[in-house]
Amino acid sequence: MFRLPEGASFATDSREEAQPPRKPWQTALQVFLGLAVVGALFPFSRISYLSFHALVEIASVAVAITIFSIGWNARRFARNDALLLLAIAYLPIAIIDVLHTLSFKGMGVFPGGDANMPTQFWLAARFLEAAAFSAAALLAGRRQSLNPFALLGIFLATGLVLILSIHPLKIFPDSFLQEAGGLTPFKIASEYLIATILAGSGFLLWRRQLLSPAILRFLLLAIAAKVLAELSFTLYIDVYGIANFTGHLLKLASVVFLYQALVAGVLLHPYDLLFRDLVRSEEQLRRELAAGIEAATEKEQLLSTVEEQRHFCEVRAREAEEGNQILEAVLDYIPEGIIIADAQGRIRRVSRHALLMAGRTLEELQAYPVGEHAAHWGLLLPDGTPAGPGATPLTRAIHTGTVVSSEEWMLQRPDGSLITLLTAAGPIRDRQGRVT
Repeated sequence: MFRLPEGASFATDSREEAQPPRKPWQTALQVFLGLAVVGALFPFSRISYLSFHALVEIASVAVAITIFSIGWNARRFARNDALLLLAIAYLPIAIIDVLHTLSFKGMGVFPGGDANMPTQFWLAARFLEAAAFSAAALLAGRRQSLNPFALLGIFLATGLVLILSIHPLKIFPDSFLQEAGGLTPFKIASEYLIATILAGSGFLLWRRQLLSPAILRFLLLAIAAKVLAELSFTLYIDVYGIANFTGHLLKLASVVFLYQALVAGVLLHPYDLLFRDLVRSEEQLRRELAAGIEAATEKEQLLSTVEEQRHFCEVRAREAEEGNQILEAVLDYIPEGIIIADAQGRIRRVSRHALLMAGRTLEELQAYPVGEHAAHWGLLLPDGTPAGPGATPLTRAIHTGTVVSSEEWMLQRPDGSLITLLTAAGPIRDRQGRVT
């Protein structure tokens, strides 16, 4: 793939086993199937709400445990603190949701059998979930630096304290009292507080734009579904009512969206964050070197010796060289095609896999200006027709700042063979937002 996270350039996945871009009919089919499931579950809930509740909660717990399993087993190579924290948090959340299911009115597992205890377990899990999302929003874009075992211990201990406060200690505030009209003021206020925390976390994630578009999209969808679920749970009087039904479906949708975000961030694009960090590190080192040289020139009279000036510049130069070597090593060994271009369309870096895939030398790729890439690189539209000068993802990213994701192209190699590419591209911007 010629892939550039947050960056100028042009990225395409040449591996033919890569999934093709999503077609409109596939999206329509997914929407239809989702509506069909809802349409089937609603009459089922009217026949036996207890069975419906158990089914939806078991499905949510299964997805939550899958989220934890993927995140935990990928912790050594998934360089994303936000996703790691969310994945770990969903283990105690799943445990509390199991207790919520078993204590639900009519299950007969816990003594008493009223609606207060399951509602308390629900709030405990949602408070833990809101805390996890808010922490993830603050950690978004960071390299993995958290200790996963310590994080797991903290979340499990927090979950245990919440469980014990509900049963057997019974010190958790009442959340549903049938004789008092249903939901207590504490329950309603807690749902609004949780929804506010989640909405704030979503806004922070969207505002900072530190995650890849695919991960960010699914995280925002998960948060939106979760906020709507919390709001619906402020409305019901009967635990078997329509508001309760809607809230549980939205909760299941939220967990599925989070699963999609984890798959996008850990399994489909495991190199994106690493590559983005390397590009940013290289640019930062270049800026620091230039600033260091300028400062050394301006403050020459304040430095004790010329040797001190030379040493300062050499240290910065070594740091820049080390960053450049790391980037070159990644481009040599990453099994994807990556091309980096500057704002004028000049090719600056090309991964070894991209050269093998294109069947061309670095000099051949660098020989033509940006407007002639399609003609000389052998890029064709999916139907095999030649592309116009400004149609390629690289050209659009440079000239208009367009972010391209999962766009299908054809590449004609020098031997005449055609391969299908799944492309992605986007501009690299400096601190002022200019394409560099």
